[in-house]
Amino acid sequence: MEYVPGDPAPHFNLRDQDGRPILLFDLFEKACVLIAFVPERGAAAAALAAAVGRTGGAAKLRSAGAEPLVVVPAGAGEAKAFAAAHELDVSVLADDDRSVSREFGVVSPAGDVSPAAFLVDRAGNIQAVYKAPDPARLCDEAVAAVRALSG
Repeated sequence: MEYVPGDPAPHFNLRDQDGRPILLFDLFEKACVLIAFVPERGAAAAALAAAVGRTGGAAKLRSAGAEPLVVVPAGAGEAKAFAAAHELDVSVLADDDRSVSREFGVVSPAGDVSPAAFLVDRAGNIQAVYKAPDPARLCDEAVAAVRALSG
């Protein structure tokens, strides 16, 4: 499915790099959520994960009222290694069967995950879709979108 702003976000339950279950629905009670889907390997994965998940980007997003998440097409062990390798300060969710990535429409016909991010508001609706986002601009664009939601 191709999601557009205003669509309800699909709910999911994935485990993070430490094995804890993360339910998207539970996060809405606290903040908007920026979900970044990253390929398992490569420069695009590293750049997008770093932009969203390292301390500077994560802090910007959190101060604006958005909780950043990174979703990787890997098992929990690989998610933990990915988080450590990229020095991420966010939950890295293991989507080992790519079911959540497929639900969000970011899996190519060949089965690869394409870089993308979705900003979901506290009501559970998608407010912004970033396909092949520019890592240098993603956090600033998401922060502006979150602030616009706050009015």
